Amino acid sequence: MKLILFLLFSSLFISVLSHLCIIDPPQRGALKYDIPGEDECFRPYTQCGKMPPQSPSVKKKAGKMDNVTFQQNYNHWMFSNPGSLDVAISYKVDTSPLSDSDFTILASISDFPAYEMVNYQNFTLQVKWPMKVCDHCVLRFRYITNNPDEAMPNNPNGIFYQCVDIQIVKPDESEEEKKVEPLVRKREEKVVAQPIVRKSEEKVAPFSCKPVKQFTAKAEGMFLTSGRSFEYTVYWDAVNKFARWDQSFYDTNLNLLFSWSLYTNYNTLREYVFNPATNSCDLTGPDAMYDWCYGCSPLMNYIGRMKCNHIVSTLCDTWTMNNGFTFTAIYNNMTKTCTPFGVTHQDASGQTTNYMRYYYFKQGIDDNSVFNLPSTCSKSTKKHLMH
Repeated sequence: MKLILFLLFSSLFISVLSHLCIIDPPQRGALKYDIPGEDECFRPYTQCGKMPPQSPSVKKKAGKMDNVTFQQNYNHWMFSNPGSLDVAISYKVDTSPLSDSDFTILASISDFPAYEMVNYQNFTLQVKWPMKVCDHCVLRFRYITNNPDEAMPNNPNGIFYQCVDIQIVKPDESEEEKKVEPLVRKREEKVVAQPIVRKSEEKVAPFSCKPVKQFTAKAEGMFLTSGRSFEYTVYWDAVNKFARWDQSFYDTNLNLLFSWSLYTNYNTLREYVFNPATNSCDLTGPDAMYDWCYGCSPLMNYIGRMKCNHIVSTLCDTWTMNNGFTFTAIYNNMTKTCTPFGVTHQDASGQTTNYMRYYYFKQGIDDNSVFNLPSTCSKSTKKHLMH
């Protein structure tokens, strides 16, 4: 299974009603995925989100490799029981209810820790279409969160669904097998972490580390598929369970597109999204706070200590996941804590599709008033947006 992903944090208005959308091939019904909060991405109903079958929208060649692209509209990482995302096919059409046994999984990846729920990203999985042809098949996508904060009646594991209607046809005998081309980068980038190829018999002992429980950090990054860049400041207080993220986004000419701030109180499970340009605020409900930790989950594979990037000589501890992510951090042997350095994602060809680099990290919060809500947010009455 191969994956292409780019991180995209861009929203001015947030609700909790969005978790999964299918981009290519297009999902049943309406499709809108520009920002977190699209109602079209909220379908927590087995097996196809209560969306009725449609005429097949695309034809696929039996036995061929292909890319399918979907968006995780919110991140619901569950530290103690991480979820997954998968795509499956059924030769039955849901004119009558379908069950899990009617589907065959074609590809699956693990969830990942974004350390903030209001965050969305596109995944492109590479699948091989079955040799069996069909006039009407159902392609099902799932985000299995395993997060109790996302549980609903008859859906205790917080699973979100989407379906696509497809047709699988016999390939032309004269047609040559074509490889699926990876996404093309539009701009060159600074590589945050270099991948390491290890011999199959070479093993590295597991290792994990956490930043200090209270810190202030600044980061910058780029979405290489679009050429857009971003920067943000994060205030993290795991002692008192508060967090704040200030983020700004820029176009390819470095013109400011917009900026916004996320104020999260994990004690009350309330999160406010403040738009300074309009002095407006929306209310949502975050999942429970979890440790900012590298390697604490068995899904984060420690591959060793190496140069943080090709520019600096500093050494970083490095962890990878099966979804294309690489996390790097600088370990402090005296304090037994680590300083986050960067996050990257690479496509199937090994090219970096996006990166984020921390350029400032300081222990503690200089002024706890950074967690004080803007007056607009304190007066917000949009409680219908709560979990």
